[in-house]
Amino acid sequence: MDWKDTLVNLKSDLADARSKLRSDWQAIENDLAAQRSELVKQADAIGITDLLSEINTVLLEGLGTISYIKSWEEDSEGDSRSLDESMDDFDDADYVSTILSWEESGLCEIAVDIESGEQGIAMQVNEVEIEPQEEPLKSALITAFKEELDL
Repeated sequence: MDWKDTLVNLKSDLADARSKLRSDWQAIENDLAAQRSELVKQADAIGITDLLSEINTVLLEGLGTISYIKSWEEDSEGDSRSLDESMDDFDDADYVSTILSWEESGLCEIAVDIESGEQGIAMQVNEVEIEPQEEPLKSALITAFKEELDL
């Protein structure tokens, strides 16, 4: 086989390898999108936003604000809200944070962070890990509210 034939064959092999690589990356992106969608669905199913909204309505008379952060949508320049150090435990994993903020002789926050990992769903309320279920979440939210106000 001469030089030109070798290059032509190599070019064909390169095209096949590139096509497989693109296909593999697309499969990874599709899987990641599905995992992220499932994470958002699970956060919604637990009722995090609803519970924080109730706290805002009943206890804060609507004076608080609720923000919703998806780690994969954060601004790369760091302009988005900074999260508590609790997110260090999640490393580079995808997470959803729902944060109730209000002024009460200084800024107060209750942050609920949820992440999907190899062990399933992990949840934290103000840096305290809890079971990702509604009843433990309710209890943790009341505890966090009291701690924020030193009650």
